[in-house]
Amino acid sequence: MTQIQFNLMNFPFGEQLAALFDRYSDDYEYTPEGIFRLVTPPQCPECGTSMSHNGSNPHTKRWLEIAKIDKYLCPKCHKNLEESCDFWEDAKKEFFGIFGGFCQLLRVNHVSYEIIAKASSYFYPCDKDTIRTMIADATEKMILPELKDIWIVHYDEQHPTTGRSQMYRLNLLDYISKQIIADELFTSKDMKTVEDFLQRNLDTNKPIFIVTDLFPCYKNLFKKIFENMVTHQLCLLHLNKLIVNDFSVNTTIEEELIKYRLLNIFYNRRMEIEFLSCLTDEEQQMKKKGGKVYEEWLDDARKLFKKFVHNLEKARRREEQIKLSRLKIWGMFGIPQKTLLEAFFVFIPFMDRKWRLVICMPF
Repeated sequence: MTQIQFNLMNFPFGEQLAALFDRYSDDYEYTPEGIFRLVTPPQCPECGTSMSHNGSNPHTKRWLEIAKIDKYLCPKCHKNLEESCDFWEDAKKEFFGIFGGFCQLLRVNHVSYEIIAKASSYFYPCDKDTIRTMIADATEKMILPELKDIWIVHYDEQHPTTGRSQMYRLNLLDYISKQIIADELFTSKDMKTVEDFLQRNLDTNKPIFIVTDLFPCYKNLFKKIFENMVTHQLCLLHLNKLIVNDFSVNTTIEEELIKYRLLNIFYNRRMEIEFLSCLTDEEQQMKKKGGKVYEEWLDDARKLFKKFVHNLEKARRREEQIKLSRLKIWGMFGIPQKTLLEAFFVFIPFMDRKWRLVICMPF
């Protein structure tokens, strides 16, 4: 194991330092000055001469620590080498992994970014944008559990007419097999009719995952029928409509960016977000000019973005990235859909806004 030479500053952290350097052999040492190096300098890779210690390079992370990595110099050919600093990169990765998970836990429990930033100032000061990025990184690195023994069912209603009579068509579709479970016509669609329809066609003793539209009465009805065996998921089409309808047709670039960040909850809109992010700084400058100059710029920017989105749609059609390429919903041709858990954790940053969409977890 690496020889760790303690002083009054690093002695209290002996256990942590030992764990940090346990991958290295006895050939290495951590000096009282905090320099990590080989006890005996290596041979020069160019001429084979034994090199000598030649100071150190500091590797710094603000508010965290400074790691001093030893340098070696060949007295013959004057070649310079620096010791590997893998331990430093791993230490930072471990710290920010734990810190990101901590921030993510706070967000899941509805703590705002501002409060998280204030709380973090006690051990690692950072602003809310940095915290948002760390939460996003922690989310992407999560190992999502595989859904098992969950029956996923789509429930929908249509309202056909027979002559002058209004009818109600209730259907159930199996998500996995894409087969129709039940399809019946009724003269009424009150909750008693729906309850009877579901009880006759679904196993109420089996864990089930039901996707519906936004009709508010379904939640209590499903709890009544399936008790704690049910997970209720709202249809992505309707959730996206809620987002789109919250914005006017002629939005600013900043508003358009917010809209696409929300749409990114369910479908991969990262390219559109990156494009809009590049325009937002320019928009702030144009706003200062005001009046007609800004309006003309905004009109051109909207056309440019519309063309960009159209080109993405054409590319997605050609590549046929996913099966949704035939759906013509707000131009969402072939946009990669996110899994339920991915959507849930992307949604977390927006839970303190007015768009309080509900995503139910299947466990």
